Amino acid sequence: MGRAALILLVSLALSPVAVRADCPSGDLAGCTTQCDAGDGEACSKLGAMYRTDGRGVVRDEHRALELYRKGCSLGSTSSCSSFREMYGQGRGVKGERGEQ
Repeated sequence: MGRAALILLVSLALSPVAVRADCPSGDLAGCTTQCDAGDGEACSKLGAMYRTDGRGVVRDEHRALELYRKGCSLGSTSSCSSFREMYGQGRGVKGERGEQ
């Protein structure tokens, strides 16, 4: 294998895209680790868990909204959509529009 091919393989293995594959839906620990490492899609999956009282977490719409906001800022379109939906409905929002 040539040097260029080796460099390409190493860079692909270490890329965020390769890391993102390690967060299956419902894997609380794995998704938390990936979200903390900057994976927006993992943040979206975590948000869904908190939004729906999923596998190993108690329903917490405020936490879900925070995770969707983080995922959106990391470029996850699914996080942005979920954030927009929840915020528009006042769900998970503390203060005037939502929960106290």
